[in-house]
Amino acid sequence: MKILNEIPPGCFDNLLRECDQSSPEHQILVNGCIDEHFEGRHKTTVMQVLCDIEDVRRLLDMAINLHSEAAPLIAKALHGQKDMP
Repeated sequence: MKILNEIPPGCFDNLLRECDQSSPEHQILVNGCIDEHFEGRHKTTVMQVLCDIEDVRRLLDMAINLHSEAAPLIAKALHGQKDMP
């Protein structure tokens, strides 16, 4: 099962900056993409990272260890809020 993680750009950038570039977590993050859409007149931008459940757990552990504000967003995705077929 693939899980879609949606992380605000600033939070994503902070997480990526703190991540060791040689780690598997860094590779997972750099494979993410930017999603921009409009809700009325308001433009919303998020970074989307689609990955297997094991990779989501890896990202969550890293985010918790780094005290990243991304941790609750990743935990929410892990708990089935954004499942993808």
